[in-house]
Amino acid sequence: MSAQLLSAPRPTDIVQVVEHLGALQLDPTSAVARSEHIVLWSRIGRYDVADLNRAMYGERRLFEYGSWILPVSEFDLHRDAMRRYLSGPTTRQRYVRDWLGSNATFRRLVVAEIRNRGPLRSRDLVDQAVVPWRTGGWNDGKNVGRMLDALWTVGVLAIVGRDGSERIWDLAERFYPRIASK
Repeated sequence: MSAQLLSAPRPTDIVQVVEHLGALQLDPTSAVARSEHIVLWSRIGRYDVADLNRAMYGERRLFEYGSWILPVSEFDLHRDAMRRYLSGPTTRQRYVRDWLGSNATFRRLVVAEIRNRGPLRSRDLVDQAVVPWRTGGWNDGKNVGRMLDALWTVGVLAIVGRDGSERIWDLAERFYPRIASK
Protein backbone atom coordinates (compact mmCIF):
# COMPACT_ATOMS: atom_id res chain seq x y z
CA MET A 1 0.00 0.00 0.00
CA SER A 2 2.75 2.48 0.82
CA ALA A 3 4.54 1.84 -2.50
CA GLN A 4 1.38 2.93 -4.26
CA LEU A 5 0.96 5.92 -1.93
CA LEU A 6 -2.36 4.60 -0.62
CA SER A 7 -1.47 4.75 3.07
CA ALA A 8 -0.66 7.68 5.34
CA PRO A 9 0.98 10.10 5.18
CA ARG A 10 -0.63 11.45 2.03
CA PRO A 11 1.60 13.25 -0.45
CA THR A 12 0.63 16.83 -1.22
CA ASP A 13 2.31 17.42 -4.58
CA ILE A 14 1.02 16.09 -7.91
CA VAL A 15 4.49 15.89 -9.48
CA GLN A 16 5.82 13.92 -6.49
CA VAL A 17 2.97 11.42 -6.91
CA VAL A 18 3.73 10.92 -10.62
CA GLU A 19 7.48 10.66 -9.97
CA HIS A 20 6.91 8.10 -7.21
CA LEU A 21 4.47 6.01 -9.26
CA GLY A 22 6.60 6.39 -12.42
CA ALA A 23 3.62 7.26 -14.59
CA LEU A 24 -0.04 8.11 -14.44
CA GLN A 25 -2.28 6.43 -17.00
CA LEU A 26 -4.48 8.69 -19.11
CA ASP A 27 -7.95 7.57 -20.03
CA PRO A 28 -10.40 10.10 -21.46
CA THR A 29 -13.32 7.75 -20.77
CA SER A 30 -14.95 8.78 -17.52
CA ALA A 31 -17.89 7.18 -15.80
CA VAL A 32 -17.12 9.17 -12.66
CA ALA A 33 -13.97 11.08 -13.60
CA ARG A 34 -10.93 10.62 -15.82
CA SER A 35 -8.62 7.90 -14.50
CA GLU A 36 -5.69 10.23 -13.85
CA HIS A 37 -7.95 12.42 -11.70
CA ILE A 38 -9.22 9.44 -9.70
CA VAL A 39 -5.67 8.17 -9.09
CA LEU A 40 -4.49 11.59 -7.93
CA TRP A 41 -7.57 12.07 -5.74
CA SER A 42 -6.97 8.67 -4.12
CA ARG A 43 -3.37 9.65 -3.32
CA ILE A 44 -3.66 13.35 -2.48
CA GLY A 45 -7.30 13.83 -1.61
CA ARG A 46 -9.03 16.94 -2.78
CA TYR A 47 -6.96 18.86 -5.34
CA ASP A 48 -7.50 21.33 -8.14
CA VAL A 49 -7.31 19.81 -11.65
CA ALA A 50 -5.83 23.13 -12.78
CA ASP A 51 -2.75 22.20 -10.71
CA LEU A 52 -2.24 19.08 -12.86
CA ASN A 53 -2.61 21.12 -16.05
CA ARG A 54 -0.19 23.72 -14.71
CA ALA A 55 2.40 21.03 -13.86
CA MET A 56 2.04 19.59 -17.38
CA TYR A 57 1.60 22.55 -19.67
CA GLY A 58 2.72 25.57 -17.64
CA GLU A 59 5.63 24.44 -15.50
CA ARG A 60 6.44 21.52 -17.84
CA ARG A 61 7.39 19.25 -14.95
CA LEU A 62 5.21 16.48 -16.43
CA PHE A 63 4.55 15.53 -20.03
CA GLU A 64 2.04 13.49 -21.94
CA TYR A 65 3.22 10.63 -24.08
CA GLY A 66 1.29 7.62 -25.28
CA SER A 67 -1.40 6.98 -22.73
CA TRP A 68 0.66 8.31 -19.86
CA ILE A 69 1.50 11.38 -17.84
CA LEU A 70 5.21 11.09 -17.13
CA PRO A 71 7.80 13.06 -15.17
CA VAL A 72 9.95 15.30 -17.37
CA SER A 73 12.93 13.95 -15.43
CA GLU A 74 12.44 10.71 -17.39
CA PHE A 75 12.03 12.35 -20.80
CA ASP A 76 15.42 11.17 -22.09
CA LEU A 77 14.33 7.52 -21.69
CA HIS A 78 11.27 8.16 -23.83
CA ARG A 79 13.16 10.37 -26.27
CA ASP A 80 15.41 7.43 -27.14
CA ALA A 81 12.34 5.28 -27.84
CA MET A 82 10.88 8.08 -29.97
CA ARG A 83 14.05 8.26 -32.06
CA ARG A 84 14.09 4.50 -32.61
CA TYR A 85 10.37 4.05 -33.30
CA LEU A 86 10.44 4.21 -37.09
CA SER A 87 13.29 1.72 -37.32
CA GLY A 88 11.34 -0.85 -35.30
CA PRO A 89 10.33 -4.25 -36.66
CA THR A 90 6.66 -4.45 -35.65
CA THR A 91 3.84 -4.39 -38.17
CA ARG A 92 2.60 -1.12 -36.70
CA GLN A 93 6.05 0.51 -36.89
CA ARG A 94 6.43 -0.57 -40.51
CA TYR A 95 2.96 0.74 -41.36
CA VAL A 96 3.66 4.13 -39.75
CA ARG A 97 7.08 4.34 -41.44
CA ASP A 98 5.59 3.54 -44.87
CA TRP A 99 2.58 5.83 -44.34
CA LEU A 100 4.80 8.75 -43.31
CA GLY A 101 7.01 8.09 -46.34
CA SER A 102 4.01 8.07 -48.68
CA ASN A 103 2.79 11.30 -47.09
CA ALA A 104 6.12 13.12 -46.82
CA THR A 105 4.70 16.34 -48.29
CA PHE A 106 1.73 16.24 -45.89
CA ARG A 107 4.15 15.63 -43.01
CA ARG A 108 6.26 18.66 -43.99
CA LEU A 109 3.14 20.82 -44.36
CA VAL A 110 1.83 19.89 -40.89
CA VAL A 111 5.20 20.66 -39.28
CA ALA A 112 5.48 23.93 -41.24
CA GLU A 113 1.96 25.02 -40.24
CA ILE A 114 2.67 24.41 -36.56
CA ARG A 115 6.10 26.04 -36.83
CA ASN A 116 4.61 29.14 -38.48
CA ARG A 117 1.26 29.45 -36.68
CA GLY A 118 2.18 28.12 -33.24
CA PRO A 119 0.24 25.54 -31.23
CA LEU A 120 -2.74 24.11 -33.11
CA ARG A 121 -5.58 21.62 -32.69
CA SER A 122 -6.16 18.91 -35.29
CA ARG A 123 -9.20 20.79 -36.62
CA ASP A 124 -6.92 23.76 -37.41
CA LEU A 125 -5.08 21.69 -40.03
CA VAL A 126 -6.17 20.62 -43.50
CA ASP A 127 -6.01 16.97 -44.55
CA GLN A 128 -3.57 16.78 -47.43
CA ALA A 129 -2.74 13.09 -47.21
CA VAL A 130 -1.89 11.41 -50.51
CA VAL A 131 -2.37 7.96 -49.01
CA PRO A 132 -5.18 7.72 -46.44
CA TRP A 133 -4.68 5.96 -43.11
CA ARG A 134 -6.15 2.46 -43.44
CA THR A 135 -5.62 -0.05 -40.67
CA GLY A 136 -9.15 -1.37 -40.43
CA GLY A 137 -9.94 0.50 -37.24
CA TRP A 138 -11.88 3.53 -36.08
CA ASN A 139 -9.06 5.85 -37.18
CA ASP A 140 -9.35 5.01 -40.87
CA GLY A 141 -9.46 8.19 -42.90
CA LYS A 142 -8.61 10.41 -39.92
CA ASN A 143 -5.41 11.46 -41.59
CA VAL A 144 -4.73 14.70 -39.71
CA GLY A 145 -5.11 12.99 -36.34
CA ARG A 146 -2.96 10.06 -37.44
CA MET A 147 -0.25 12.42 -38.73
CA LEU A 148 -0.20 14.35 -35.46
CA ASP A 149 -0.06 11.13 -33.45
CA ALA A 150 2.72 9.73 -35.64
CA LEU A 151 4.77 12.91 -35.32
CA TRP A 152 4.17 12.83 -31.55
CA THR A 153 5.22 9.19 -31.35
CA VAL A 154 8.54 9.94 -33.05
CA GLY A 155 9.18 13.05 -30.95
CA VAL A 156 8.63 15.79 -33.54
CA LEU A 157 5.50 17.15 -31.84
CA ALA A 158 4.36 17.47 -28.23
CA ILE A 159 0.98 17.93 -26.62
CA VAL A 160 1.23 21.38 -25.07
CA GLY A 161 -2.28 21.79 -23.72
CA ARG A 162 -5.89 20.82 -24.12
CA ASP A 163 -9.04 22.55 -25.22
CA GLY A 164 -11.51 20.40 -23.31
CA SER A 165 -10.47 16.91 -24.38
CA GLU A 166 -8.96 18.09 -27.67
CA ARG A 167 -5.18 18.07 -27.74
CA ILE A 168 -3.15 21.15 -28.66
CA TRP A 169 0.05 20.41 -30.56
CA ASP A 170 3.35 22.24 -30.92
CA LEU A 171 6.88 21.39 -31.93
CA ALA A 172 8.59 19.26 -29.30
CA GLU A 173 11.71 21.41 -29.62
CA ARG A 174 9.72 24.44 -28.46
CA PHE A 175 7.90 22.67 -25.68
CA TYR A 176 10.90 20.83 -24.25
CA PRO A 177 13.65 23.40 -24.85
CA ARG A 178 16.03 22.21 -22.13
CA ILE A 179 15.75 18.60 -23.25
CA ALA A 180 15.68 19.16 -27.01
CA SER A 181 18.84 21.27 -26.82
CA LYS A 182 20.89 18.47 -25.24
